[in-house]
Amino acid sequence: GRFELSAGDWLETTALEKAAWALETTPQAGLVGLVGGGIQPGKYALRVAAWREVDGFEERAPASTADQDLLIRLVGRRWQAPMMPASDAATHRWLHSRHRAFYARATAARLLGGAAERIRPRIPFLVPVSRWIAWKVEVEGLTDRRRALRHPVDSALRFVPQPLKGRLWGRLKLPTRSEMWSYEPPQLDLPSASRLRPIAPPAPKPGQARKTRLLVAHHYLTTGGAGAVVLNLLTRIDRDRFDVHLITTDYEPDRELKRLPLRSFGEQTDSIYQLPTFLGKDYFLRFLIDFINSRRIDVVLVSLSIFTYQALPQLRAACPDTAFLDLLHAEAPYGPMDHIRLASRYREFLDRRVVTTETVRSAQITKYGETADRVVVIPNGIDTAETFNPSACTRGAFRRELGIGADVAIVLYFGRMSLEKQPIHVVDAAERLRDRSDIAFVLLGEGPETLVVEKAISARGLTNVHLCRPRDDLRSVVADADVVMFPSKREGLPMAGIESMSMGKPIVASKVPGWVDLVTDGVEGFLVDDGDIAGYADAITRLLGDPVLYDRMSRAGREKATRAYDIGQSVRAWEQLLSAMVGSRGRSSS
Repeated sequence: GRFELSAGDWLETTALEKAAWALETTPQAGLVGLVGGGIQPGKYALRVAAWREVDGFEERAPASTADQDLLIRLVGRRWQAPMMPASDAATHRWLHSRHRAFYARATAARLLGGAAERIRPRIPFLVPVSRWIAWKVEVEGLTDRRRALRHPVDSALRFVPQPLKGRLWGRLKLPTRSEMWSYEPPQLDLPSASRLRPIAPPAPKPGQARKTRLLVAHHYLTTGGAGAVVLNLLTRIDRDRFDVHLITTDYEPDRELKRLPLRSFGEQTDSIYQLPTFLGKDYFLRFLIDFINSRRIDVVLVSLSIFTYQALPQLRAACPDTAFLDLLHAEAPYGPMDHIRLASRYREFLDRRVVTTETVRSAQITKYGETADRVVVIPNGIDTAETFNPSACTRGAFRRELGIGADVAIVLYFGRMSLEKQPIHVVDAAERLRDRSDIAFVLLGEGPETLVVEKAISARGLTNVHLCRPRDDLRSVVADADVVMFPSKREGLPMAGIESMSMGKPIVASKVPGWVDLVTDGVEGFLVDDGDIAGYADAITRLLGDPVLYDRMSRAGREKATRAYDIGQSVRAWEQLLSAMVGSRGRSSS
């Protein structure tokens, strides 16, 4: 057949092979590379396959309607596809005449949505109720609609507060939880023609040892949090000794923001496969097995990929010579099943467990029965010598951009705007200190809580809070800050905290695991009980009002970051571990 490859295929040296494999294994491969406004002629991938799925397109239709017509019919077959507006009145009339039911449903959904938004401000209690429901959906792991619908009773039970499941609940023999996370992916027997062809790795140069082939199975691409840890590793790992491949198994939760860091990851890997963009989920396992065996992968690193954890029994059976290890960051004390608890169920299929803090290592041993020799602590690392070195950058540009004078102290929050990060507490602290004209608060980031933060700033009439979008030059932003504030509900080993300390910025953060591992209360900053807004405000004013204390904490933070969290140390530890894992599983040297 004839294929049209997507504009992003420069990332993938085997793009044609990927496209052909997708076509042969599932008819729903037609939307590979579909971005934004729809399918554009000659630009996006596998258009022919998509038309085949809906039995072709209307030959008599106006030329301008072909793509819209295709997308609407795919949605009717339960595909997920972005809609694009009609380009002219004739196109609009033709589409409405052909797809009356579709547009009727869309109009009803729009009207209902608008009515709900008009009602919410008039019934105040609906606002916290809707926020609570959103919070429960996130922390209870119900964002995967397929899994939630597979276990509806279990999903409903997640909304029942635990205190209500007391003795009476047990005497009535009501279910507590059937366990939603027990689903294992099917192992499909696909035709051999549909499988990835083996690719012979290049022979090593004379006198050069064979490279170790690493596959990172990550949940989705992001440059924050766990994504930053993976990207730092890929950026610094010795490419003369390691070949690196990356596979993602989940959609990015903020993919509508159009800030996916494909280029950042693509420049550091030999290949990237974002499975949800071109495969149905039932085919993920077959793809992983074929990829590991055809590329002769030595080590698989599982990083927050729920699917890969659940596939470990089949992967280990199908790929006996490959070593498997995982990377764990933090427990979620308010969630019924976080990644660490999920990972513990599959620990017998893992050769090593890598954790970022001693707290997580201790939990693995004492709570989950892991043996001490199988748990390796490798802290997150950053470039303390150049990128996050306060003496290597100039100050003032960010202040001038915001119009904040040198006599005003900046309290900075930067990171993802999510429920677990609790950026709303920064707004709460700003409201408490609104009379202090010498203090300004800056929130830098975006995410699902951005709109909540914007509305809170507007509703409270706060003029001392600035909300900014993320930017690549983070160092100049941190350089102009005086104090950094992180009111997280939970953390792993926070990269933002390490970056702030390396820049000599005292930290005011919540007293939760992660921050407790990084910051010694009273030495590099202050730790405050989670949700204690008065405590945050007092810590900020104390720091800014005592130059001697401020200077001591600034120097202590910089010293600790360079001593314990330099990227060079972290990458060397990873390289040593990965090399050792190759010999442990006996992969041949060919």
